[in-house]
Amino acid sequence: MNRTALLLAAALTVSLPLSATAQSISKVNGAVEVAAGQTIDDISTVNGAVSVAANAIVKGDVTVVNGAIQIADGARVGDVSAVNGGVSAGARLTASDVSTVNGAIHLGTGARISKDVSSVNGEILLQSGSSVGGDVSTVNGAIGLIGTRVSGNVESVNGNMTVGVNSVVNGDIIYQAPKGISFSFNNKRRVPTVIIGPRAQVKGNLRFEREVKLYVHSTAKVGKITGATAVAYSTDRAPTP
Repeated sequence: MNRTALLLAAALTVSLPLSATAQSISKVNGAVEVAAGQTIDDISTVNGAVSVAANAIVKGDVTVVNGAIQIADGARVGDVSAVNGGVSAGARLTASDVSTVNGAIHLGTGARISKDVSSVNGEILLQSGSSVGGDVSTVNGAIGLIGTRVSGNVESVNGNMTVGVNSVVNGDIIYQAPKGISFSFNNKRRVPTVIIGPRAQVKGNLRFEREVKLYVHSTAKVGKITGATAVAYSTDRAPTP
């Protein structure tokens, strides 16, 4: 999250519009569009959406403070980050790192992320055939992996998690204990649901520092479980909590 924090700090100090060059596009106000097949260096904007068309190449970073990022099929980019806005991508995205502070991350089939996928407040969804070279993590948001391979850990605090059909997590699944005091008038804090689906594999351990409802399919393979009791199921869908 250091990159997005630095971006937000920089946005607060900018007083004049930045210029666009043949290699980079940098703005304070306004949307940025990259045409299909175009190649540029970097994209940044403070207030405005970013759209990267099919098969375009951004050799550097795509950064936004207030605005959504949309990336079409077959595009290749570097680090992708947004502070207030989601990131959505079509099929076959290639990127170094994808992160948001307040916004969802939805990546299409066959995404290749060499480092991490992370959010603070927003769900993460990775579709079939995708791979992540590092970790997948969020604080407040669901995580959904469909036929996805994660080389690192999958981490959460408050959101539901589904390691779906044929997904592979080489690292651990970790739920950290919530920090701070909840002032909700509900009877109790909502308990996240964790589902390990058919033929899914978690090669590391499953470590829970807070209460969760854990469902593990009979065909799934998982490591050592601490902090929760797994409920086995054999149907196509996990039981409703």
